[in-house]
Amino acid sequence: MTITGVVAILLAMWGVAGCGSDADEVVARPGQRRQTDGPAAVAGRAGGERAALRPARGLLRGVPVFNGDFADPYVLRVGDSFFAYSTNTDDANVPILVVEDPLAARYLGDALPKLPEWSDPGFVWAPAVLADVERYVLYYVTRLADTETQCISSAVSAAPSGPFVDDSEGPMVCQRDLGGSIDPSIVTDRDGANWLLFKNDGNCCGLPTSLWSQELAPGGRSLLGDPARLLDARAGWEGELIEGPSMVVTPDDYLLFYSANAWDSERYAIGWATCESVSGPCRRSTADPWMDSTKFARGPGGQEFFGALGDVWMVYHGWEPGDLEVPGAQRRLYLEVVEVADGEPRRVGARNSGTLVGAVIGATVLVGGTVLWRWRKRRGRSPGRG
Repeated sequence: MTITGVVAILLAMWGVAGCGSDADEVVARPGQRRQTDGPAAVAGRAGGERAALRPARGLLRGVPVFNGDFADPYVLRVGDSFFAYSTNTDDANVPILVVEDPLAARYLGDALPKLPEWSDPGFVWAPAVLADVERYVLYYVTRLADTETQCISSAVSAAPSGPFVDDSEGPMVCQRDLGGSIDPSIVTDRDGANWLLFKNDGNCCGLPTSLWSQELAPGGRSLLGDPARLLDARAGWEGELIEGPSMVVTPDDYLLFYSANAWDSERYAIGWATCESVSGPCRRSTADPWMDSTKFARGPGGQEFFGALGDVWMVYHGWEPGDLEVPGAQRRLYLEVVEVADGEPRRVGARNSGTLVGAVIGATVLVGGTVLWRWRKRRGRSPGRG
């Protein structure tokens, strides 16, 4: 199918409605979030039930593309299918949706049905998945049993849908002297090496927070060398709390994205920095957020990137207007197209949907382990905030 055909489908879907759900009463607080009903409440229990998507409205208006609880999203492209993973809900440690056509997603249930014995349930956050040579590796956050320390572990599966199995005897990454480790993300360097990005969980216990990277060994279940500190939290809009790292690699640039401030407030937002390599050093590109609250998404964050249809796509979560004050509210799934020009990322989905059509310049981009031949138009500079 041509790009023009894809755009025609997206535009035809402008009116496709999403679904909503209510959850048990719960007030969001950092580190104390109860799971909500999640995709199951929208799509039915695991078994291939369909849930409506609205990508055209999401791109052109900025509304959620999926109206179920789907925090800290991560998207993995496998052939013509897209697998989306999220933070835990009532019915799943790692909820998973698969998108095989533009009209709907199918909820597949729990990609990680069993946690390792050293882990306590209920705090499984921010999954990321690496497509290795003959298997898939899931990285996720979980809590050390009988403690309040969050750490990163890994699990493997022969299929992107799981079930993933974690046979470890302890966490893969756990900076205990820095409060623990959370928010894993995957980035592939220009030489094909895979790296793990993460955050030390210092805000759990009055310690500074920073973003880190460390190279993955072949197979993805262990690490090489020492972790490299990429960026420290600052005052100002970040509120001295930085997290959720992700990275886009172009032929000329390393762009580090991150979320900052309190996740359950409108102050939560997305920033970015330029780096000399995956291991840094990195420097902020602006003193302001790259993306803060928009008309339809309050407190955006948890951003991740993937390549498809010749473009760089960003998924992120946010609160619908008014939901921050509602007990049991859920973070929704949002979608955006991002272009990188002159070393600067720009959100273009809501401003210029024509980026999905036509091309003048090509560039090879590495996004979340995907090698992408990126076509884009030449255009003037446009602001990045919604």
